[in-house]
Amino acid sequence: QDGDRVVVAFSGGKDSVTLLYSLDLLRRILPVKFELTAAVYIKTGWPVDLQVLEDFCRSINVPFYVVETEIAKIVFEERGGGNPCAICSHLRRGALHGKVLELCCNKVALGHHLDDVIETFFMSLIYTGQLRVFSPVTFLDRTGLTMVRPLVYHPSEEIYSFVEKENLPTVPNTCPANG
Repeated sequence: QDGDRVVVAFSGGKDSVTLLYSLDLLRRILPVKFELTAAVYIKTGWPVDLQVLEDFCRSINVPFYVVETEIAKIVFEERGGGNPCAICSHLRRGALHGKVLELCCNKVALGHHLDDVIETFFMSLIYTGQLRVFSPVTFLDRTGLTMVRPLVYHPSEEIYSFVEKENLPTVPNTCPANG
């Protein structure tokens, strides 16, 4: 919407790189005037070279922020690694929302795509017996932020093709639980 200040949750993977690049293109051509305030990378504690992401953000004139955390230590050492993805996701979300609020923004853009929606549907069905998925737009009462997922109707293969076609830079996910 006009006047929105948007932060992209920027992991450096294909989804978030596509999202940031696409939002940059859209802000240039849409009649809706929104600010692409920042790309925020949550550093969980695994070693990763972020220079390619910083260079990419500079090339499209989007500020790049890295939020240092000890999530890897908390998840794998202090909590013993049981159910690491759920707790990591919760901690990363908290770190992200803290930075978004610090930057005085009102929207957080996430790179979830159609495959993520389908996966969430089946996880919810299998583990809770409920037919549920996340919404493309979610208002968060506690923070006053709105989460948007602009890629939610695109399958992952479209995103991967787009990254290759546009020669967009990515960094690998170095978490040992990845995959």
